[in-house]
Amino acid sequence: MSEENVEVVRALWEAWVNGQGARLSVSAGEVVYDYRRDPDDLFAQLDSRLEMHTLTGAMLEGVSHRGPDGMREWLMDVADYWESMWVEADQFVDAGDAVVVLGRVYGRGKKSGVAIESPAAWVCRMRDARLSYWRFYFDHSSALKAVGLEE
Repeated sequence: MSEENVEVVRALWEAWVNGQGARLSVSAGEVVYDYRRDPDDLFAQLDSRLEMHTLTGAMLEGVSHRGPDGMREWLMDVADYWESMWVEADQFVDAGDAVVVLGRVYGRGKKSGVAIESPAAWVCRMRDARLSYWRFYFDHSSALKAVGLEE
C-alpha cells in the first residue's frame, strides 16, 4: 500500500503543481486555479477530514486547516500572503504510512516584497486514496524525522 500511496501523491503533485490537470499557482497575489479545465478534481481528491498544516498565516499562528473548506481557506491565505509562490518536488519518499515530498519553495511576500528560496518538505498521509494529512516543513530533516526516517 505504501508504494501505491507514493504514486497517488506523485500524481496529485503532478496534477496540482505541475499543471497536468488544472494548475494551482499564485501570480500577482491571486491564486490561479483553472476550474474550467477541472472543476471538481482538486477537492474530489481530498478526504473530508483532511488536516493541513501549511506555509501561510495559519501555520504561523499555530492552527491548521481542515477538510475541503480548509483547503479553500488555505487558498485565500496563499493569496493574502504571497505575491508569487511556487514549489518544486525533487523526491517522493515512501515512509510506510506516509509519503514525504522533498523539494524547494520559492516566493515573494505580498506585503514585504521579500523573496524566499528555501528547502521544503511535505508529509502526506492518505486515506482511501485521498489526501487526509498534509504538513509543511522548512527543511528535509525535520520532515523525515517526523515519520521516523533520517536524512
